[in-house]
Amino acid sequence: MRSSDISQPSACLRLYIVRHGQTDYNLNNMFQGTSDIPLNETGIVQANQIAAMLDSIPFAAAYHSPLLRAKVTCERIINEKLKLVPDERLREVYFGRWEGVTRDEIKRRWPEQFRNYYSNVGAFEPPGGEKLPEAHDRVGEFYNELLKRHTEGHILIVGHQFINALLCTCIMGEEIAQAWDYRVQPGEVLLFENDGETITYRRVDL
Repeated sequence: MRSSDISQPSACLRLYIVRHGQTDYNLNNMFQGTSDIPLNETGIVQANQIAAMLDSIPFAAAYHSPLLRAKVTCERIINEKLKLVPDERLREVYFGRWEGVTRDEIKRRWPEQFRNYYSNVGAFEPPGGEKLPEAHDRVGEFYNELLKRHTEGHILIVGHQFINALLCTCIMGEEIAQAWDYRVQPGEVLLFENDGETITYRRVDL
């Protein structure tokens, strides 16, 4: 889907849910969680590509995680067109002892939790980290408040892989176990459209 396909006005609420651009932790297969890691050069390029793709969208509001990688991605997309709104509830899930550790090392040290993370996320518990129902509740609270503020228009939300996935389950009225249905790579965008009767979503192609 190109930008010319997504700028048509209608009485519909459109949520553009963006995962921040790449960081060195992403590049080296390390868990980030709440670690405040900046975008690398590729991440800056990805943020600029999203900005170019969404340049014609008349965003009514832009929300982002306060972590630097999401904040800078959001800044690049909006380019001073409106005031950005940081929200703590969009902060990535705290992964406890996994943060700053590579996937290979995690697989070796915590094999059961690692399997659950990828294949049974409803049973996943980050060792020493945030409980997923609590993360699901906080991002659900954010979404419910957003619906009170916005009934139509284009809304930008820039967050992280896992918290974004949980947000998507809230939008679709699903359980935590469905989170990986909405998995995306750094710099990718999902567009949710709510016309008051149905909610649909699709990936926005760069």
